Amino acid sequence: MVADALLAGGGATTLAPFTTPADALPANMIKDTETAVAGVAAAVTAGFVAWSGTRRSRCASAPEVLARRREPEAQAAVIDALADPEDEVRRAVRAGSQPSETTVDAVAKLLATSTSWPLRVRAAEALGRLGRAAGGGPATKRAVDTLAKAARGDAYALVREAAVRALAPLDPTAAAPVLQALAASDPEPRLRAVAKELLAARAAGK
Repeated sequence: MVADALLAGGGATTLAPFTTPADALPANMIKDTETAVAGVAAAVTAGFVAWSGTRRSRCASAPEVLARRREPEAQAAVIDALADPEDEVRRAVRAGSQPSETTVDAVAKLLATSTSWPLRVRAAEALGRLGRAAGGGPATKRAVDTLAKAARGDAYALVREAAVRALAPLDPTAAAPVLQALAASDPEPRLRAVAKELLAARAAGK
């Protein structure tokens, strides 16, 4: 019920129907109500993060609520939900994160700034999927640029590998110089081998 109320306002976080119609309220009351709603949304975020990891939540709205939050733990849960095997969960996250550029920006920021390398790996994988789903334009370009930067410069080889594996099918042209650089000089032998394999596959048209 809380999730439904928070999501009822479309792109905005509300407690509909309790806070609508806004045009019937004085301006100061609207502001106070918005502040109160924001407080409620922040207070329930931790609960939705915990709930999003349960089987029960796969048929609920937890991922969609979390997709509208910017707390690091909420964003991490969103990335996990984007990789969920059930279409319903993935659709809920995308619905809560429209437009797609908003989602890409949030995941790109995690890849670029998170101090957790496992989270950066998951962010790279999610960013590749989001970039393809965006179908071009600024969102896809942001995904490509962020993945290329991570593939070249992340401190962890597993993150660099995840980034270049996500980048290669997303934008083969942009991936080519990154793969060449990794194949020639990456300090991790395994990643040099992966880059060479991806280059060979690209040359073979696979």
